[in-house]
Amino acid sequence: MEIIEKFLILCFFIAWSLVVCVGCSWHNFAPTAGAGIGAGIGSIGGVGGAIGGGLAGGAIGQIIEKSSDEDIKEKVEAFEALSKGEASKMIELSMKDQKGWIESTLDNLWDLLILCGIGFALWNFVPILYSRYLHKKQKEK
Repeated sequence: MEIIEKFLILCFFIAWSLVVCVGCSWHNFAPTAGAGIGAGIGSIGGVGGAIGGGLAGGAIGQIIEKSSDEDIKEKVEAFEALSKGEASKMIELSMKDQKGWIESTLDNLWDLLILCGIGFALWNFVPILYSRYLHKKQKEK
């Protein structure tokens, strides 16, 4: 049982590190997580409670996603530049979101290299850790 718990903790750590490494904000996962948590809590009340909890959790997740600090800061900057009539600031803000084919390809390649590195590390370290566990278990017998 202990090895299963350690394996699940390792899987959770790997999944969380993948989210962190690829640069996704947790705000992107808020609607899905909110719906899952809401449905899980609502399932105490039966099927209807699970449906209601999932809907409420998804709605709260949407609110969290739309209220991220980065989006609000960008909109405030754009509004200030628009109200002051700064054309160069408006152009700079609009160009920030646009990437060319080369930049987006290099970003995707970098993400792929990070995932390959994590996979390579797991490919090498999981068998080592498992063999150490088996060796200790065999030594105790």
